[in-house]
Amino acid sequence: MSALTLKLKNNLLFTLDASLLSPEYLEGKTLAEIKELKISYGNKNIKLQKLFTIRGTDTNNICIEKSTNKLINVGKKLSKGSINIKGDVGDFLGKDMRNGILTVEGNAGSWVGNAMRGGRIDITGNALDYVGGGLPGDAFGMTNGLINIKGNAGSRVGDRMRRGLIIIQGKAGDYCGSRIHAGTIVILGKVGRLPGEGMRLSLIHISEPTRQEA
Repeated sequence: MSALTLKLKNNLLFTLDASLLSPEYLEGKTLAEIKELKISYGNKNIKLQKLFTIRGTDTNNICIEKSTNKLINVGKKLSKGSINIKGDVGDFLGKDMRNGILTVEGNAGSWVGNAMRGGRIDITGNALDYVGGGLPGDAFGMTNGLINIKGNAGSRVGDRMRRGLIIIQGKAGDYCGSRIHAGTIVILGKVGRLPGEGMRLSLIHISEPTRQEA
C-alpha cells in the first residue's frame, strides 16, 4: 500500500486544524470517505477534498505535502504510525503525542511536543518557543519521548519538562530548561540568557561550536 498523501491545493488564508489527519482517526476509512471528511478551517468546517489532492490508501503512514505554518495540531494525540510533513507547520506539533513518528521537512511553530508522552519528533528546520514546554496552567511540559531539531529553537526549550530527551543541533533562546523537573536537553550551539533557571533533577548539556563563521 502507498502512503495516504494529502497535497495542499492552494495557499491557506486561515489556520487549519489538522488534528484529525492521523492514523487513529482515519483507520478503516476508504479514500472516498476520507475525501468527504470535514475539518476546521478558520471559522468553518470544510471537506478535505476542497483543500487537498488526496491519494494513497495506507492510513498508518500519512504524508502532507506543500504544508504551511497555517496547519496547527498536526499529530495531536498520535499513538501509532507516522506522519511526514513536507513544508512548514504551525503551533502544537505533536501535542499530547503518545507514540509514533512525526517528521517535518521544514520549520515548526511554538509548543512542539506540548504534553508529549512518547514517540519521536524530527524537524529538519527551526522551531519557535516552548519546545517540549507546557502551556500556562500546565503542571508539566513533555513527560516522555524524543524531540530532535536540526536547526535552532526559540526561548524556554523544555520548560517544566518531566522526562524525555530534547536535542537542538543549532542554537536555543533564553531560559533554556527553565523549571525543568527531569529529563535531558542537549544544545549543540549557543543558548541565550539564564539556561536552567529553576531546574531540578535533570541534565542540560550545552556545546558551543568552535568553528569560525564566514
